[in-house]
Amino acid sequence: SRLAFLTEVMQSERVNQLVGVSSFGTGTNVHQIIWGTVHKDHFKPYKGSALTWWPAEDVKSSKLLLGYYICGTMTGWNDPQQMEDEGEGTYGYTLTMGDNNWENFQIWCDRDPERCIHPTEALSTKETKLAGPDEGIG
Repeated sequence: SRLAFLTEVMQSERVNQLVGVSSFGTGTNVHQIIWGTVHKDHFKPYKGSALTWWPAEDVKSSKLLLGYYICGTMTGWNDPQQMEDEGEGTYGYTLTMGDNNWENFQIWCDRDPERCIHPTEALSTKETKLAGPDEGIG
């Protein structure tokens, strides 16, 4: 028998749908059944509150004066380097990895080590939650 996978969007005359999705791997087979329906109620969009950079600070004091700086093992922890403003609230810094192919670092606000963004655990990975502002965990 033949099997045809539908990959195109199809219009339905009904307000609900039942769809199956299959995935096959080496030793793992999965089939997921998804059901969806149209809500009859109209929802108003949620208007959230304005975000402040530091939860412990008010909006007026959270404005940067100098920018964000990165400091860590690549600078000997004593020469913070300014990060580039890439627009839309994004800052970046390009570095060359050391001989061990790893670096520890913190991001300092206005070159102030007491206002640093740092992981909640020492020697952590990119999945670790961030904390701050405070003196960090070194």
